[in-house]
Amino acid sequence: MKKQNKKPIFTLIEILLILVILILITSIILVNISTIKYSVQKNTVLTELREVLPVFKSCFTDNSDILCVTNPFGCDGSSSAKPLSDTSICFDSEKWPNVEKNNYVYAGFAIYDKRLGKYSFGVFRDKNMDGISDDGNIICCSDIGCSEQYRGAVNGFTCVTRAGL
Repeated sequence: MKKQNKKPIFTLIEILLILVILILITSIILVNISTIKYSVQKNTVLTELREVLPVFKSCFTDNSDILCVTNPFGCDGSSSAKPLSDTSICFDSEKWPNVEKNNYVYAGFAIYDKRLGKYSFGVFRDKNMDGISDDGNIICCSDIGCSEQYRGAVNGFTCVTRAGL
């Protein structure tokens, strides 16, 4: 009887090549999932902030102060004037949105001018909660709406100047 040489179905090089391709595909998928998660969090924060903007108009109509609980003088534009999640925006009103659940924090320098009906505040992504923006962007909200600003000085000061206060 003749002995037949069985040739392997795949060579070692072919198996390694398949593994490399699978690893590359997996890494691409993981990067895309991370990017999608970041975008969803940012859009959620933007939506929540835009939903409370009408509260500010009612605060001005009722002649109420906009509250920044972290500062005894309110939202006066100082570095310590930061809104605090889940506290009233003005007396007996809706609460500041909880942006921390999406890895964002309120920036300092929140300000309002009751006389002019203008206000400005900002939030930035801070996954580590170390007070430093993760990507250098800041979401600025003012009486003219909310938008993302690149390299927003992280402290919110550009939000104040954008609002014209």
